[in-house]
Formats: sequence, structure tokens, C-alpha cells
Amino acid sequence: MFSLFEGTPIAQIDGKKNKIFVLNDEFSSESSDTNQPIFNLGEVISSLNSGQKECPLCYKIFGSKDILRRHIGCSCPVGKTLQNKQTKITNNKSRVFTIKTDVFGNSQIITNNKRSKLFPVVSDSNELGSSRDLYFVMGPSGVGKSTFLSKYIEQFMKKFPDRNIVLYSWIKDDPAFEGILMNRIELNEDIINNPLTLTQLQNTLVIFDDISGHDDISNMLHLLRDEILTKGRHNNIYSISTTHMISNWNETRILKNESNKIVFFKNGPKKHIRNFLSSLGVTKNQIDNILKLKSRWILINQNFPMFVLWENGAMIL
Repeated sequence: MFSLFEGTPIAQIDGKKNKIFVLNDEFSSESSDTNQPIFNLGEVISSLNSGQKECPLCYKIFGSKDILRRHIGCSCPVGKTLQNKQTKITNNKSRVFTIKTDVFGNSQIITNNKRSKLFPVVSDSNELGSSRDLYFVMGPSGVGKSTFLSKYIEQFMKKFPDRNIVLYSWIKDDPAFEGILMNRIELNEDIINNPLTLTQLQNTLVIFDDISGHDDISNMLHLLRDEILTKGRHNNIYSISTTHMISNWNETRILKNESNKIVFFKNGPKKHIRNFLSSLGVTKNQIDNILKLKSRWILINQNFPMFVLWENGAMIL
């Protein structure tokens, strides 16, 4: 099977083991000859099997192998995109994805089966803590924030079975978290008198589930959350923070600046969503098209490369 490249895992197909979605938007000049085309259509053509009629890039079916060869060499839109934009994709030994040029003017990677649902992978851990996940999840009550959290938690537990999960939430019972083993911290005066330190939270996933409020307990939780976001990399602390008040700029400023993955649900006020995306540096044209995506949630990755991930695909911004 023809493999395009090895890149950064960003998502997996929900419910299907080992179906990994990998994305990278540039080549390393250190490991390749920049004077030669890195993506070679000749190699694609030579890798065709005897009697093959399906294009390995765009999956179109042709009447003969000769017609297929001419298609790949002259007119395949995926081949042109890969050559012109030098964008690379792979699917980790499973041919599931295709690529096309989209309304953003960039390369858009979409699933071959539109019924497949993508979900972001849990980032690998490193000694510096620089690769840890810092999620900021926004949306009104009832849109599915807790369901999104529960799916991420399940993946985190599979990837790091020996790590603890700490939950701070005013909601005492959430059906979405039923059956998930985690340390739910009681929100009382003990949080103020005996707060957990970053050292105690080392290698932990800490969840702040809508901790909005104006009392001393909420203020202490905000301080802890901000400390994790700004200094928690030294203790490799993963974090998820949720809120339904996307327009509260005072509360979301540090979250917006320090989180590397921002998830929003489209059920919120469009004006507030537009203003927020604009503050991330997303252009008006990109915002217009992002809001047209048919997906319950949309993820903006703020690390390089900056990309959008939704339930059926991803694209580089």
C-alpha cells in the first residue's frame, strides 16, 4: 500500500482502534534535498498493482490501468495539491483519508467515509511538559461539553493508565462522567485552607468544569487553573477548562492565551464566536467557512501548525 508520509497524529476515528488521522503541512529542509520534488507522482504510478483501476490518491475508479496512470500524471486533484502545496498526509497503515483544495484556499483533509467521526487524540507526554494538552472548551449548557470531556478522559486513561484525574466542578452528579474513576474535589473552605500544589498534581489531568463564580472558592480555583496553565508544564500537568460564558473576556483571557486547543460548540451566539475567533487571528473569510462546517464541535489548534479539526475532517489555517 502506498504511504505518503509520517506526520503528527491529531485525531482518531471514533470507535475504530488504530485508525489514526495524521497531519503535517511542511517538509524538513534538514532531511531532504530541497532542489528535488519531495512528492513524486512517478513513484505513485510505479507502485500501482497489476490491473488496478482505483486511484490511490483520490479513490476515483477508471476503466483501465492506462487511463488511471494518465489521470495520476496529469489531472488528479490530490496529486496536484500535494505537489503544489507540499502538504503531506498519512493514515498510519490504514488508507482512510483523501485530500482536496477547499474554500479556504488550503489543503483540506477529509475522511473517505463521511459517516466516520473524528475525535482529537491525547498528546504524547515529554519531560519538558511542552507537549501537554491544555483544553479550553466553550459552549452553552446542554450542548455536549461533558460528553466531549468524557470521551477525552477515556482516551487519557487508555494512554496513561497510571495517572490520576482530578475534577473541580460545582455540578455534583453528571451522567456523562458515570463510571469514570476520578478524584472529585469537594468545593468547600478546605480548598482555600489546604489547596493542592503543582507538585502534588504532577502528571495529572486536572479538569475545571465551569467553575465560574465570585466567591472565595471560585477565586481560588481560578488562581489554581491559571497557575497550571502558565507554570504546569514543569510538572507535566494536563488541563481541561470549560465555560459557557464565551463573552466573559476577563475570565477567558488567560485561558485563550495559554490553551493550545480551543473547542467551541456552534450553538452559542454567533457574534460572540466570531469575535472570539477573530481574537485568535482567524480571518473573516475563514470564520465564515468555519461556521458553515457541519459538526457539533470545532477545535482550533493554536500550536504550529495552526489547524481546524471537526467531526469529519481537518484543515490547516
